[in-house]
Amino acid sequence: MTVRGYRTAPHTIENSDFVFNVPYAKAFQDGDSALAKRLLKAYVGYTLAVTEFAEPISARVLGKEAAQALLILVNKLLEPSKRKKERPIGFIHPRSVR
Repeated sequence: MTVRGYRTAPHTIENSDFVFNVPYAKAFQDGDSALAKRLLKAYVGYTLAVTEFAEPISARVLGKEAAQALLILVNKLLEPSKRKKERPIGFIHPRSVR
């Protein structure tokens, strides 16, 4: 994999965004904006849920909170929309992720 330029991405939280990206990209390609919006909303909700689930685990395992790294793959889900409020990555900022 290194021959092809891939690198290991250390992370503590993974949100399976690839599962949402395929149907989202197809809905987008087919012009089904209603389905695309539902998938994007589900993706954001799921990502928040897995993050909220994973965050307290470090405290239980290590006895203290640890820095978290959320793995997000570059895909159609992250493309900015015409309206800023619809950018899915924006849901992370209010949670003070650094």
